[in-house]
Amino acid sequence: MERSGNTQWQARMKGIKLKKWYEIDGHKQAWKMLKKDRVDVYVDTLVDIRLYIKNNKMDMTPYQVEILWGEKVYMVFAKSERSKKLIEIYDKRIVELAKSGELKKLFEKWEHEYPNELWKE
Repeated sequence: MERSGNTQWQARMKGIKLKKWYEIDGHKQAWKMLKKDRVDVYVDTLVDIRLYIKNNKMDMTPYQVEILWGEKVYMVFAKSERSKKLIEIYDKRIVELAKSGELKKLFEKWEHEYPNELWKE
């Protein structure tokens, strides 16, 4: 579906001008369009791109994956007495996991980039 106008993701592309762009129905359609040279670029989350590549055993020789921007992710807790205790546990354990290297191992296990700049003293 062709769209025009400025969207949030376009604003983040810092000076990259698109002649036209399309919203598509899913990952499979996007990869087909790339393969058939109907589009030059496919913008999606890194997690979804990597998952599609892995699950479909994609030959990435003709493609290049580049990170355009990143988003911070935050742990969310409810406003409750029980959550106060969970927050205390989380705040303590996340630092311990980072210092021990276990947190990095979890990120690697689930094929996510480990944010080295976080959890440093």
